[in-house]
Amino acid sequence: MDREALIRKASEDQLLQEAGRRRFLYRDVEELIESRFLTHSVDIGEIRVVFRTMLPSGYRWCKSVAKTNLDYTCWALACSAWVVDGLEIPPNSSAARRAIYKEWVRSLTLSEILTYEYVLTGLRNRQRRAQRLSEAYCYEPYSRGLWRLLGRPQEASDDPHVRRTWIAFNMAEDQNKRDAQEWDRTAVIVGSMSNKAAKHVTQSLEKREQSEKSRRQKVIENAVNWAIYGETVEEKLKVKVDGKTFEVPAIAAPTTLAELEDEMRKVMTGELDYHDQMVENHHRKIRAEVEKKRAEARRKQQEAARAREAAELAGGPSLVGYTPEQLRELNPRLTRAKTTGVQAHSSNDDRLYSRYVAPKVVPGVLTPDLKVVNAEAPEKNEPSLQEKIAKRNPRLRNG
Repeated sequence: MDREALIRKASEDQLLQEAGRRRFLYRDVEELIESRFLTHSVDIGEIRVVFRTMLPSGYRWCKSVAKTNLDYTCWALACSAWVVDGLEIPPNSSAARRAIYKEWVRSLTLSEILTYEYVLTGLRNRQRRAQRLSEAYCYEPYSRGLWRLLGRPQEASDDPHVRRTWIAFNMAEDQNKRDAQEWDRTAVIVGSMSNKAAKHVTQSLEKREQSEKSRRQKVIENAVNWAIYGETVEEKLKVKVDGKTFEVPAIAAPTTLAELEDEMRKVMTGELDYHDQMVENHHRKIRAEVEKKRAEARRKQQEAARAREAAELAGGPSLVGYTPEQLRELNPRLTRAKTTGVQAHSSNDDRLYSRYVAPKVVPGVLTPDLKVVNAEAPEKNEPSLQEKIAKRNPRLRNG
């Protein structure tokens, strides 16, 4: 195996290990898929009562027969009782529900009813948490393993939401696998006629597959972060610059294809965010200061030139040239060789200013020869390839 294959295999093994380490988060999801309900045991004296989450039909039934909110809680307790002192109660038996409601729940005090209601609330919270993690579980590798282990079960009308979601996803995933096989056959057929077309089809399929993998991985990361840290509300800072309000989001590099396309759209349209606006304001101040200094230098040069012209017209002293011997007699220090010097002005500053600060950033496009041109500039009417060929004047060389 080459180096790239070894790196890819090591990366896949690492992802599988991470998926195994976070499997405990999906314990309730797998229990709802396999058993269709969650359970919780409560000891009442010497009797153990096992409560379970109701199926969707159970919630509808309780809402239909309950007269008040307290009565709904009593019916929910009767419908949620699954095992009492080792005796299993059929969940769809209306006679058993009515018997528990009349003989046990109606004999409870209000404080006891509210205490048992906390158990039902905890079961419902676990069920809602499992619903939130159901999509992420579908993208895990052991989800497909459970799908094959259970023999591709069919969806029932009274299944919980988590189980219906899981079954619908795996049925769609099976269809995607069949479609991928058909596309592979299509690529083979196209490759027999055109290698370029087959390469284009293969690259398009790989691009779509990679984009879907990135999206699924992001869903899993968001679900795990939610399970560990809870719901987080991202507060966006809003600032006002030059009369415009900008949102300052959290610093994050684009990772998906959609985010990269959105970044390219902003560049093409010239849309400025908070950072771009701050940089533009900083460059504007630098340009204003440099232009002010240059204007002041030009003014002083013009005043010196005018003063020199006025002195010459008035008959003032003119420039006189001296020979090296005369200079040596006047001031011997003027003819000494200088080992160091101080340059009053550096051309490097002008070069950096002219290259990075002076030009205004405008939207640009990338040409086929990898050059950036101004997108707002009018297109030049360059001759086409056929026109260049028509104007070509071939010449024959003598042997």
